[in-house]
Amino acid sequence: MKARIRRLRAVLRITTLLLAIYMTVSMIITLNKYLSSRHVIRGGRNAWAKQTTTWPTILLLATSSITLLINAAVVVAYLKSIRAANRTHDYASWIGGGVFVAHMGMWIATAVLYRTGKTGHDLWGWSCDPKAKKIQPQFSDVVKFERYCNLQVCPTSPSPFLSELP
Repeated sequence: MKARIRRLRAVLRITTLLLAIYMTVSMIITLNKYLSSRHVIRGGRNAWAKQTTTWPTILLLATSSITLLINAAVVVAYLKSIRAANRTHDYASWIGGGVFVAHMGMWIATAVLYRTGKTGHDLWGWSCDPKAKKIQPQFSDVVKFERYCNLQVCPTSPSPFLSELP
């Protein structure tokens, strides 16, 4: 039974690391796509909202990066030993009243702030906005908006970003 619990903990910790990597990479690719395409002008405008707000994406990137670092530390400790991983996890859990509570608070605050910042002028909102669909075809060679829209609408589908990685 103890061995089974250890395996399940290892699987859980590796899974959370992989999810953190996925989220961080998604935010990096989205922000990079915006920064690399915002100066492309066609028909007197660029592909993005007129007053694009990037802070929601930057906030998600920062939060997912912190999550990635915490999970990576625990998984790296597994390479040394299970005991080291458990010590690392326990040590991290006690710092500052518990990383878990702080982590959950950070994600809740991020989700609330992101939701309030999602006005249609943010990077993710613009990709699915019905009004934006009118001008997006002009920029289809620069930005694949349907990929960004599909990512946020159906997060269980395979990543549309994999084809954009070098």
